[in-house]
Amino acid sequence: MLFFKVEFIFSNIRRAGFRYKAKGYKTGHPKSAFYASLVMIIVAGGLFYFLLGGESATTAKELAKKQLGDAYTYHITSMATSGASGTATVTAYNKDEIKNIRVQW
Repeated sequence: MLFFKVEFIFSNIRRAGFRYKAKGYKTGHPKSAFYASLVMIIVAGGLFYFLLGGESATTAKELAKKQLGDAYTYHITSMATSGASGTATVTAYNKDEIKNIRVQW
């Protein structure tokens, strides 16, 4: 039953597209939606890179490294800053274990 409803909807959409095309309207894919989503992805990626890779992130990683040493790889999982102070949760991992460390500065 659901299949027939879906088929009915798509066939009507297809017919409407042909009608609009016959009247001279464009019926292609919405390029502006594609470009807008691409810009949003780039902006979000840039924000993550700059917010989690700045001076505060470096400070948090250094404080975590002082606690556990060089045997781990460090990744910032959350961070909150206010002026010159802040807190962060740093995930430290190696091939044997994973640890979450909360640091403050």
